[in-house]
Amino acid sequence: MSDGPDAPLPPEPDDPTAPPQWRPTPETPPPPPYPGQPGTTPPAWGSAPQLSGWGPPPSAPKPGVIPLRPLGIPELLDGAITAVRRYPKAIIVPSFAVALGLGAVNYLVALVSLTMYRGINDLDANTVSGSDLAGVFGPTLFVSLAGALVQVVATVLLTGVVTAVMGQAVLGRPVTLPEAWAIVRPRAWRLLGLGLLVTVIVSVGLIFCLIPGIIAGVYLSIAAAALVLEKATIGSAMRRSMSLVNGAFWRTFGALILMVIIYFVINVAISVPFAIPEFVAPSVDSATLTVDETRFVINNAIATVGSVIVSTITLPFVAAVLSLVYIDRRMRTEGLDITLARQSGGP
Repeated sequence: MSDGPDAPLPPEPDDPTAPPQWRPTPETPPPPPYPGQPGTTPPAWGSAPQLSGWGPPPSAPKPGVIPLRPLGIPELLDGAITAVRRYPKAIIVPSFAVALGLGAVNYLVALVSLTMYRGINDLDANTVSGSDLAGVFGPTLFVSLAGALVQVVATVLLTGVVTAVMGQAVLGRPVTLPEAWAIVRPRAWRLLGLGLLVTVIVSVGLIFCLIPGIIAGVYLSIAAAALVLEKATIGSAMRRSMSLVNGAFWRTFGALILMVIIYFVINVAISVPFAIPEFVAPSVDSATLTVDETRFVINNAIATVGSVIVSTITLPFVAAVLSLVYIDRRMRTEGLDITLARQSGGP
């Protein structure tokens, strides 16, 4: 029997369960030769064989802010920064509005705390009672808790808007703020409920034992993205987040740690100059707790400007990174990159 390329193929096996033998047709030509096959020239030493169909895989399509393939951690961060720069009206504008509102709330808390300092100076250590302490610290504590609640609500809604923008940014599609809000609005109450629930779970874990809080934070980190992009309920979004993170805890933890480091670097770099007036001329005497009220008001106003700038930059960055972590996990586990490539008009 000839061993050349024109040799006849062996007959089909009689076993109906056996796979059929491959037969070349005009539509399905035979595969390219492999190294060492008769009729081929061995490649020279130090060079790769140049064989048809054996080249490197084609690069992943990149219609938007990230290539449509599993991402490295630097690509997650770069994609978030690129999205913020490419969609400033849909991301920076609402971020500035939220940051301005949060700055106003924090400044109000600072002004209310003036009454606390006044009350402390009026207390008599020999006759002070529980009701006296409640009257001094109560208003400031109440306003502080209300401010924290407002901060959670505003941050969660902003996260939803940025997530909706990122859902289009990975495909390179234009999106406006009204369009992003139209995606979030039907799910706003669920998003708020999810944000409050996750905040409580993580806070309790951090307060009573640091490690459980960190673990809960990592496993629930992409629940908001799942709720917005998959139209999920609160419970299913939390389960979805845990399912996607499961098996990639340390990778997700590493991405979040790097994100937090960048967040704090930006925070410190911008906040420190605005804190110089309070550092140079403190408005509160640490020994007697007496307050220079004029200086207190001015120094806190300057610090508030710095906090508004920091929040405008960092809040959308964090939300964008979390959205990309969610998308990356789905590309790695569910082949979402193939679906996105088809939606973007790719092969």
